[in-house]
Amino acid sequence: MTDEEVPNHRDEELPDLSDIVQAGASGNNGVRELRFPDRMTAKDVMFIAVSIPEDMPIPDFLDLLKASDTSHFIVTTKEGKVAGLITESDILKIFARPRLPSGIGGLVYREALYRSSQIVKDIMKTHPLFVYEHQSLGEVASIMRKYNAHHVVVVSQDRSPQGLIGTKTLVAVLRILLR
Repeated sequence: MTDEEVPNHRDEELPDLSDIVQAGASGNNGVRELRFPDRMTAKDVMFIAVSIPEDMPIPDFLDLLKASDTSHFIVTTKEGKVAGLITESDILKIFARPRLPSGIGGLVYREALYRSSQIVKDIMKTHPLFVYEHQSLGEVASIMRKYNAHHVVVVSQDRSPQGLIGTKTLVAVLRILLR
């Protein structure tokens, strides 16, 4: 993947939400009222994420991370289904020193295994939360709040990845709605 092929997500524009915000009724001192956008769907606010194969070597992932403007990637299986989610902070697992022995079973073996990681599958977050692209923004926010998730993968009916929604996206939508 060349630098020209890597999408820029930081400059991603949100959809026009002006019809969601209505001016306050008379007697409301001109204060705007917010109507939560239940008619908006996950597909309306997601950003298209870069998908990478689960067997991508970590050095290749580091090159991609350096070349792209995003820090979140959807990891996919050979069949194109969501296998996990990987972020730049997951790379820290490789460099972190294993914790001291716990007294129960010695070293924390999972942490020791991270240091010998070769492919992104070894360090990705498995089983990320996902929502369907037709779900309302209210449902998405509820799921993220319930599970204290910072990101959810947006999938189609056949569970192929379509994009990501993060808390920053939801905050940006809310900020636009409150203007």
